[in-house]
Amino acid sequence: SNAGVDPARKYCLTKLHELFRNIFLRYPVLPEAEGVSIEKKPEELTPEEKVVLEDKANRFATDLEECMFELYAEPDAKTGKRTAAAKYKERFRMLTFNLSKSDRVVLHKRIAASHISPKELSTMSSTDLADEETKQSIRQAEQEALEHSILKKTVMPRAKMT
Repeated sequence: SNAGVDPARKYCLTKLHELFRNIFLRYPVLPEAEGVSIEKKPEELTPEEKVVLEDKANRFATDLEECMFELYAEPDAKTGKRTAAAKYKERFRMLTFNLSKSDRVVLHKRIAASHISPKELSTMSSTDLADEETKQSIRQAEQEALEHSILKKTVMPRAKMT
């Protein structure tokens, strides 16, 4: 299915292209010979390298949008055709909200270095997308909740039924 036809998908794809171009240009990782990648500073990029990174970002965004549609599209009530409805839009909002934040440095670098695939990213939870500090506080809250939910057995003499 093509994102160019559906206005919702076209809008989402445009926004994703913009978002990932920013990420890929902020944390540039360029492929070198023999499968080795090299990190550069954004200000050191040549115009040709910027084009390479923008192409890489656009490809990533397009693949991500296709994965999102594949996973979250719902059948239209009238036509039965799969459309970008509530689940797709909710996933788009969650991803763009988390990925647009500048404190997601670790996540941005992993995306730019191709350590996270579009398919992986399309299924990540908001906890997975959170910054490291938030992840830590979520883990701590989960642990505390678990400790409070485990009932301690009380040892008492049993009453004899007569």
